[in-house]
Amino acid sequence: MEGEEAAAEEEPVKLPPVLTEEIMRAFYDETDVEAQASALAEALAIPDHTGDPRSAIKLDLVTNTLLFAKDSGFSEEKTLILNELGTKLLDIAGEGVGFSQAEASLKKELLAKVSAVEKPGLFTPAQVTIASDYFANGFFKHYKLYDYVYTEEREVHKSKKVVYIETAMPPPPLASAWNEEQYEAHLIKVAEEEEAARIAKEEEEQAAKEEAERIVAEEEAARKAAEEEELLKRKPRTLEEAVEHSVREKLTQEKAALEAQYAAREAQLLEKIALLESQVGGAAA
Repeated sequence: MEGEEAAAEEEPVKLPPVLTEEIMRAFYDETDVEAQASALAEALAIPDHTGDPRSAIKLDLVTNTLLFAKDSGFSEEKTLILNELGTKLLDIAGEGVGFSQAEASLKKELLAKVSAVEKPGLFTPAQVTIASDYFANGFFKHYKLYDYVYTEEREVHKSKKVVYIETAMPPPPLASAWNEEQYEAHLIKVAEEEEAARIAKEEEEQAAKEEAERIVAEEEAARKAAEEEELLKRKPRTLEEAVEHSVREKLTQEKAALEAQYAAREAQLLEKIALLESQVGGAAA
């Protein structure tokens, strides 16, 4: 029983997956950059490559090495060797090794894999020069940054916020678009509708103004009529009031007579006009 328990406790250490030719080919076959990064991170078990800076550095190094090797014409075997060299350099940076020591380590690794002629798994001098330039202008330019990120522990605070973005409505199909004549007709129609609305608004405002003036005039006339009627009903108390009352009554009578006279004349004129219009209409026919 004790032996079984010890065997159960001593589970083999699970090593992280390494880059293989199959993973590399899948990476090259993918054309979308984000999909490339996500698939490569999943295949190499690189966690949280969008939030963890160490994971992001590792994924970035592997990605750049693969792209560089393809552009430089390296075989799949030599591409895997370059990636292994880059991974070792990153491990060295994580151990706090100095810049000079890391550079010397790379030179040692490259010199061990150089051959005067083309051989499987070995680089020619020209290829070593190309690879050295790649690591010098890429990895070693950021070596101090990698060393700091991998050796300095710090708290990481993550927050998540949902942001709702209002997107534009999809455009209508081109088949429903207007031609030039239809668009010009639409503009004319809109202009006519706006002009008709403006005229209607002005007429409405004018009618409201006239109605308000009519009401004011009627109220003023009613007030004056009430005052005159009150004055006529009131008995004069002095001689002056008696004279004023007599004059006012006389003027009222004259006004009524004139209004009646003007109304009769107006009726006669309207009758003559109607007669003349009927005569002119008959002659024209």
